[in-house]
Amino acid sequence: MPRTRNLTRGLACAALAAILALLLLYGGFPAPYKEAVLAGARANGVRPSLIYAVIKAESNFDPAAVSPAGAKGLAQLTDATARYAAEMGGMEYREGASFNPEFSIRIAARYLRYLLDKYGGDLRCAVAAYNAGEGNVDKWLASEGGMSAIPFGETDRYLRRVRLYDFIYSRLYDLGPAPE
Repeated sequence: MPRTRNLTRGLACAALAAILALLLLYGGFPAPYKEAVLAGARANGVRPSLIYAVIKAESNFDPAAVSPAGAKGLAQLTDATARYAAEMGGMEYREGASFNPEFSIRIAARYLRYLLDKYGGDLRCAVAAYNAGEGNVDKWLASEGGMSAIPFGETDRYLRRVRLYDFIYSRLYDLGPAPE
């Protein structure tokens, strides 16, 4: 039985490697703005693969993206959140700055660091808060079910996407570990 289990695991790993190779070959997971992503990661102690995962899930790398809720740019932050994240990072926020890819990446990295710190390094809570807002995550954590039953289907799907994208980016590209 152990031999069969090892064979199954080996085949699963080979299949995953083939899928990742196809994704890379066909550009499904591009890694643009690498210098800005690495700089944001270093400055804020966030894994570069997580920054890429959030940007892919938020805007699919469209710097001109605007959501129905008014979130803008690569990182899809609202003006209020972008201003808040910029101030935390000692940066000045100007109207329209979120459409600048380098600025958007820097404030996304800063905001992710803030959320990771706020939620004690809990990636699930931080990513859910990035998508649904801190107030919602705080309510969920205070409720009986906690984060085990996220009532927003979109946020639950978003979490799954970001975790998958984070895994894929960490395997496809040599982005290095999380900065210290």
